[in-house]
Amino acid sequence: MMKHLKKTITAIVFSSLFTLSSNAQTTDVVLNLDNPISMARNGNDLYFVNNLDKTVQKIDITNNLPTTPSVIFTSVITLLEISISGNDMYISRQSDIIKIDYTSATPTFTAIISNLEGLTDIIVSGNELYYSEGVDFQSGNGKISKIDITSQNPTPVIVASNLTIPIGLTLNNNELYFSQFNSGKLSKLDITSTFPATVTDVIINFVENPIGSDILGDNLYVIDGSKVVTIDLTTTLPATPSDVLTGLDNPRDLLFINNELYITEGGLNLLPNEGKVLKHMLPSLGVNPFEKSDKFMLYPNPVENLVKVSNIKKDTKYEIINILGKTIKTGVINSKSQSIETKDLNTGMYSILIGNKSYKIIKK
Repeated sequence: MMKHLKKTITAIVFSSLFTLSSNAQTTDVVLNLDNPISMARNGNDLYFVNNLDKTVQKIDITNNLPTTPSVIFTSVITLLEISISGNDMYISRQSDIIKIDYTSATPTFTAIISNLEGLTDIIVSGNELYYSEGVDFQSGNGKISKIDITSQNPTPVIVASNLTIPIGLTLNNNELYFSQFNSGKLSKLDITSTFPATVTDVIINFVENPIGSDILGDNLYVIDGSKVVTIDLTTTLPATPSDVLTGLDNPRDLLFINNELYITEGGLNLLPNEGKVLKHMLPSLGVNPFEKSDKFMLYPNPVENLVKVSNIKKDTKYEIINILGKTIKTGVINSKSQSIETKDLNTGMYSILIGNKSYKIIKK
C-alpha cells in the first residue's frame, strides 16, 4: 500500500475531534505501536512496518481484537514500504529495495536495487516492481520507475517523470494510481502504454495532501491529511471526493480486506506506543459483484483444470485461498462469464473469494 512522505513528514495537519459516521463501526486491531506505516496482506495474515523500531510485524486478523503482533524481521536501517509476491516480501528503505522470504523463521535479506533518490513507495505486479522517488522532493523532479525482479541485475525503466513527489502506488488492472504529495492531486497512468506514460488527473482538489490509497469495486479510497475520502472511478474525471472517515491521528496507509478498511495511524505526536492499526466498516461498503438480472453460477464443483463463473460484473477481483488461509491465486474477472485455471492447485478444499463473497470449492 505507501508513502515515504507519510513516514518522514511529521507535520501533517490533523483534526482534534475524532468524528466517525454514526452508522459505521470502527475497531482497534493493534495498539501501542511505534508509527506503523505500510501494510500488506496474505490470507488471514496482515503485515505492517513498525517504523520507529525498524521492524516488520504481523497479525492474524481472525484473532480476538485488539491482538498482539509478532516480529518477523528486524533491520538496522529504517524500513518504509512493503509489497508481497509469493513467498517474497519486498521492502523499501531510505535508498534501496531489499527482499526477504517472509515465510522463513529467520529471514535474511537480499539486495534488489540501490542508490535510489528519495524512495516513497513500491508495489509488485507479476515480474515487475514499480517504485516511486521524490528525488530532491522538489516540484516536478519526482518519477516512477519499474524493474524486472527476475533479473540478477535489473535495469530501471522510467514509467513517468516530471512528477511532484509521487507516493501511494495502487494498481487496478492496467492502471497505476498515485498521489502527487505537494500538488494536492491524485493521478493515474496505463502501465501497458509507451513509456514515459501519459499521466491523467483523477482528483485535483484535495483539502490537504493525499497519501495512501486502495480500491474496492468501482471506488477509490485515499488518505487526505487526517481523513479518508472516496470517489467513484466510473464518473467523469477528475472527480470531487467525498468524506468516508474523519478525525484520524496521522493516518499512514489503508488497505481493504474483503469489505473492511484497515488503517495505520501514527498517533497524535508520532511518538512510541502512540500508533495503532484499526479497521472500519461502512454499511454502504457492500459491493455487489453479481449481475442483478441473472443468477450467479460457479461450476463444476469439485473442479479439475478450470472453474467457471458466470453473471459477474467486469473487473471484479477474485482470490483462491487454501485451508491454511494463504492466498494461492489472485486475478480479475474480465467478462460476465470467465474460466479460472485451477490445474496447478493441489488436491483439497479451497475458498474462492469473488468481490466480498466467499465460496468453497474442492480440487480433485
